[in-house]
Amino acid sequence: GKYNANAVNQFTDIPAGDWSVQYVASAKAAGFVNGIGEGKFGYGASITREDMAVMIYNVMKANGVNFANAKTDFADYDQISDYAKEAVSALAAKGIINGVGDNMLQKPQLQEHRQHCLYMQLQRG
Repeated sequence: GKYNANAVNQFTDIPAGDWSVQYVASAKAAGFVNGIGEGKFGYGASITREDMAVMIYNVMKANGVNFANAKTDFADYDQISDYAKEAVSALAAKGIINGVGDNMLQKPQLQEHRQHCLYMQLQRG
């Protein structure tokens, strides 16, 4: 992982002393996340499949994984946000994420919080 005990939290919406502060600060310092704008991480917010894909993609790239192929033939590919298309198509090509049938990716809101995703990624390295 890229856990950094010395990373400084740059997001204003994460409560001081929260268990996730150092994980989120580490992820920001490593370039895994950028937040949702206006100095906010999106603390406590649900996360979409495409947002999680971007985080996972950034972690894998930082760890030297080569993404030479892309899968762009999902029937609902045009519904993926532009900022996430590269990540989603690269992870799909590697079989890390897949669709839900009928060649549809669909991006439901997951009932997981952004900081939990980072915790899992940084712990697993």
